[in-house]
Amino acid sequence: MHFAKRELRQDITNRQVWIGLVAATAILGIVGPYDTNDTVRLFPRFAYWLTVVVVPYLSGRFVGSFTYKALEQFGAGRYACILGTALTTCVVILPEVLILNWLVLGVEPFPSDYLWMMIANISAISIVMSVALVMMKLNRHEISRKMQVPRIMSRLKKGTRGPLISMTVFDHYVEVTTTKGRELLLMRLSDAIAETDGIEGLQVHRSHWVAVNQVEKTCRNGERVFLHMRDGREIPVSRAKHVAIRSAGLWPTGNGAGK
Repeated sequence: MHFAKRELRQDITNRQVWIGLVAATAILGIVGPYDTNDTVRLFPRFAYWLTVVVVPYLSGRFVGSFTYKALEQFGAGRYACILGTALTTCVVILPEVLILNWLVLGVEPFPSDYLWMMIANISAISIVMSVALVMMKLNRHEISRKMQVPRIMSRLKKGTRGPLISMTVFDHYVEVTTTKGRELLLMRLSDAIAETDGIEGLQVHRSHWVAVNQVEKTCRNGERVFLHMRDGREIPVSRAKHVAIRSAGLWPTGNGAGK
């Protein structure tokens, strides 16, 4: 749920998303499909299509993000995640559009031929939308991974600079670990975290911060939880941070993982 809320909040504050939604509304309002060009006047028509575009997009985006993350955590493959996302998106969007058409256009949803036509149309749109959003997300993460250079890198020697793995407190120092090596910096952990500049990470202990994409797996031994990092190290998770790693989708699952 936390992941879905974050994704929706990012879309709501993204200017490019709104440009796309308004552009789609303008095209539909001008073209007037489903006879809306003849049956609905200009300004009500644009208001109708704006509602049809924006409301299903936002609700579908929220439910789709939630479904994709949930299926991903259960170990489903990418195509299964996309299909499941499309299915739940369709289930949410379909009644919204049917009710809106009934209230605005006076088209009752009960004739079987109309209902099946809407199911087919919205299912196709949901699949295309799910694939597009997943591909956009993957491309965005890949571009960010290649281009983003956090400020803390400028504090490291050139030979140590690389993708961040973790940061750990040692007395008054912070040990910064990257894929290229380790280096001690005289600073507070909170200040070091502030210089990671948007890299998806979590403070999992009062002495440890990790980059989420560097976590290979999470294991649980009784009440103790550990993150296995890609460089082979184990980093403990404090009990107070269990909720945070659940929200990030890192809670241990599988054999011996516990609940």
